[in-house]
Amino acid sequence: DYTITVQCVNNLGTTIYDEYATTMTWTTPSNSFANINSASYEARPTTTTTLATSLTSPQTLGTTVDLTATVDGGSVDPTSGTVEFFRGATSLGTATVGSGNTATLSGVSLPVGTLSLTAAFGATTTFQGSTSSPVSFVIDPVPATTTTTTLAVNGSGDLNTDATFDATVTPNNAVGKVEFYDGASKLGEVALSSGTAQFVTADLALGAHASLKAVFVPTNAANFVTSESSLQSYTVIFNGDSDTQTVSASIPNGSLNISIDGDAAVSLSGALSSTGDRYEATANIDSVRVIDTRAGSLGWTASGQLSQFQQSGSDSISAGNVGWAPTTPTVSNSLLVVTKGADVTPANAIAIAATPGAGLGLKSSRTLASSAAGESVGTATLGAALTLYAPTTTASGSHVATLTFTVI
Repeated sequence: DYTITVQCVNNLGTTIYDEYATTMTWTTPSNSFANINSASYEARPTTTTTLATSLTSPQTLGTTVDLTATVDGGSVDPTSGTVEFFRGATSLGTATVGSGNTATLSGVSLPVGTLSLTAAFGATTTFQGSTSSPVSFVIDPVPATTTTTTLAVNGSGDLNTDATFDATVTPNNAVGKVEFYDGASKLGEVALSSGTAQFVTADLALGAHASLKAVFVPTNAANFVTSESSLQSYTVIFNGDSDTQTVSASIPNGSLNISIDGDAAVSLSGALSSTGDRYEATANIDSVRVIDTRAGSLGWTASGQLSQFQQSGSDSISAGNVGWAPTTPTVSNSLLVVTKGADVTPANAIAIAATPGAGLGLKSSRTLASSAAGESVGTATLGAALTLYAPTTTASGSHVATLTFTVI
């Protein structure tokens, strides 16, 4: 006779949840099993396993954790049996269920990551096995160690002699290098050895250096945090002999001049307007040239003012009846910036004794062009288009006025 025991195990192949037995008899000469008995099976109480950790998640790598499984058997709890603990599919070890229906696996070391932990209670002759729900547990990597860097310098030294910079980094097991700076300029770097690094240079310029610092740069930023020292000062002095020589420079005063190209005469030929209420005429003035050679780029303003027109020795047309539209200046070099003046509208054919409206006509001085202080010196050529509106009562013949240009 053969007794065959059938076991129900979990998919990891080690935890027995239940089992039953059957007896079979081998007979000859038929060489077959006979008299197969019905399987004897006695149902055992089911269990529920829960898993708890001694520490809350997350924890840092290197911290050990106790895993405790509680096995609930319903009306009667198991006080014996084995619980196997898992990280994913990896077995962490086993523990025996004792009084209080618990099993604890102590001092478990876990790797970095988000882990799935379970506990599996193996079936016994009196209880069925069970596996806990997964418990998520996070292990973080060890944070980088904070460092402190200090810098010591020896105050001052002669030109072209060694200046020594001593840097200290704590903790003294930090691994990396120290970079030395004068303001934003990197002077050099030295590998850190047992928490110290010394840099020596004779290349500092004459005078004060008030922004010297040392910066620790770790080889692996995951292990140590970079740090930098407070600013230190060092003065390079000169103890040799010296003498002086006076060097002088002379800049000419220069001058500011204005002149008119051509024959300095403008002819306005009037024609009756389309509405028949005034005579109209337009003409361009001869080019006006401003030459500024003064030192200091002082700037200037060129303006023009028209006298009253006269005929046979008497005033005949108001200067307020003439306006202009300045043209864009041309300049002798790209650094000279000159701005043309605003357009001036002529009065609408007012009588000789009438007063032009505000801003109308050239009876008052009007800006032709200007160059602001601080701009370059040079030559600017200016121009404008004149417009005349004369009353219909104006006598025929020639009327003459003087347009005076001034630069200041």
